[in-house]
Amino acid sequence: MIVVSLTDPNEYLTATEFLHVPSRVVIQNYIDAWNTLKVGDKGMLTMLFNSVWWSVGGAFLEIGTATCLGYAVARYKFFGRKAIHAISLFTMLLPIYGSMPANMVMLNNLKLYNTPFILLTCCAGFGGTFIMTYAFFKSLPRAYMEAVFIDGAGHFKAFYKIMFPLAKGPIMALFIQHLITRWNDYMTPILYFPDYTTIPAGLYTYQIEQARGYNEP
Repeated sequence: MIVVSLTDPNEYLTATEFLHVPSRVVIQNYIDAWNTLKVGDKGMLTMLFNSVWWSVGGAFLEIGTATCLGYAVARYKFFGRKAIHAISLFTMLLPIYGSMPANMVMLNNLKLYNTPFILLTCCAGFGGTFIMTYAFFKSLPRAYMEAVFIDGAGHFKAFYKIMFPLAKGPIMALFIQHLITRWNDYMTPILYFPDYTTIPAGLYTYQIEQARGYNEP
């Protein structure tokens, strides 16, 4: 993909090799793409900013809430903990496209539709992320927490000083996974916050607009 992006368009169209090496590097392709890609009044810089706050903010909130919820459900006994785990498993069975009308109604009623505050929907904490953080914290020996309590630390300190550092590896892996997923997602921005176009949504919209304006003889 990188090699193709640095190839002259005319050379690329006439190339016959599977792994074509360009005769010269064309940086102008990136400049043209930056200046050409526009959706309405939104340029590349605006779409880049929207992609950053949506992907980074959404991944941070989702992983943060799922980590806290997974830790609480896995390490503490309280009424309803099994119900939380069961509800999380059940929500994973629901079809995404079947729940879209309900999501649209909910976002409209909460005044979150087409606003940056849609990031608040990432704070649910349920789903596959919760299941994975729950399973990891459940596998850790309780002796770690008991040793911290003996030294006089509280529950919060036991979490962020002992348990959270032990889970940094899985949490970072989940964060990167969610970051990439949200960065490449174009359907959610188009449906739920169309005025804040991201790069994937802009590319998709631009492609559709170019296809509609293309007349093949």
